[in-house]
Amino acid sequence: MGRVYFILSAVLLLTIALAVPAAASTCTIRGTVTDTDGRPVPGADVTLFDGYRTEISSVKTSSTGSFAFTDVGLDTSYFTIRAFYNDGHQTYTNAGYFTTQYQASGNVVIPLADTRLENYRRPASSTARSSPASTPAPALATVILALFIVAMGIKKA
Repeated sequence: MGRVYFILSAVLLLTIALAVPAAASTCTIRGTVTDTDGRPVPGADVTLFDGYRTEISSVKTSSTGSFAFTDVGLDTSYFTIRAFYNDGHQTYTNAGYFTTQYQASGNVVIPLADTRLENYRRPASSTARSSPASTPAPALATVILALFIVAMGIKKA
């Protein structure tokens, strides 16, 4: 079987409240993992690392493909976000993406070359039907990780 490459494209939306951004001490980071058809990818692992490559937190996406990191401290100059997906046979990951806490607002588009998943075989659709005598052809598709990150600064108490 040949290698099938799937592209993981992540879009990060990072918004920090403009009111006293220097006083922000924590934030919440939320996102959704979807495939190319916009369907959620449940059970994917999303990990958040600080600027020293120390894992801050790791969560699994819900049945709707969503995830959230709450009360994330802003004591580092940037964060790295990595997504992992296991199709039951192998784990696939992207190279990681980093975003700085100083990106006050806007959309950050991650280059596809930085988020490529290699050798990913998309699971067969549970709605696809074939006769017992036929073998379905392997599906070729691209996986997109849509990480919509919303960081909301919280004033120090």
